[in-house]
Amino acid sequence: QPETVAVQLLKPALDAPGAAVLRLKETAGAPAEATIRWLGPGAVALSRTDFLETAPPQPLPGDGHVFRLPLAAHALATVQIVPQGL
Repeated sequence: QPETVAVQLLKPALDAPGAAVLRLKETAGAPAEATIRWLGPGAVALSRTDFLETAPPQPLPGDGHVFRLPLAAHALATVQIVPQGL
């Protein structure tokens, strides 16, 4: 959510076993706040990183299942998803 944020990629993380990477794009040309909902088993931690997955992760606020990600107009965001307690 919202409809102006599109998923461009979901893949295994490069150097974090068990983690995945989600790439999102804001498509309407206006700032938006994406809501990311984890419906899988257990809780996860989400962190924003860079396109190459090399920048220090910046944790996203959330409760392990629902997270918010502010996006600038036409922004591309890379988010690492790490399972917690499995």
